Amino acid sequence: AVLGDSNLVWYEKFDWKSLVYSAPVAGQLLALLNACMHRDRAWKDWGLDGIFEYGRGIVALFIGPSGTGKTAAAYAMAKELGLAVRPVNFSTLLSSWFGGTEKNVAEFFATLKNKKELVLIDECDSLLSARGGSDTARVYANVVNLFLSELEKFEGIMMLTTNLKDTLDPALERRIAFRIDFEKPNAELREKIWR
Repeated sequence: AVLGDSNLVWYEKFDWKSLVYSAPVAGQLLALLNACMHRDRAWKDWGLDGIFEYGRGIVALFIGPSGTGKTAAAYAMAKELGLAVRPVNFSTLLSSWFGGTEKNVAEFFATLKNKKELVLIDECDSLLSARGGSDTARVYANVVNLFLSELEKFEGIMMLTTNLKDTLDPALERRIAFRIDFEKPNAELREKIWR
């Protein structure tokens, strides 16, 4: 299997109260948390379950320089939701065999079905870069196409992080429910972090 349960992580270090962000970022994170907490209500109680076949998952993209708290926010959110984190290393999905990577990506999403966990893909640009025109890029495009197609059917919670927002494939935008830009903390925020 591509992902075993030994990959699950409970990370107690970060919690919601320990996060220090600017007001706009904190507000967006709170909106994302509320969406995750109340999504079953929208699908089941409000009857959206019978209307929409795709797009049931919540996918968030955290963009910003290293050290701005993107990964910490994902772990704190999982803790607040009572979920374990499944960190994904793309090197486990890559294969040197023809069609092997595509098979691994399909297995990866099959493994996630009906799981109560938060999937965290750090440095997602390593897989979801814009597709190009060279022969290598066209082969690679099949993997990106498959990943985006599976993401459309994904019903869980996934956080993607990157510090290279301009390299991401434009087709990813449509599949993202929340896009949060993390900025380097100013002097006031740095003092709060130190305290």
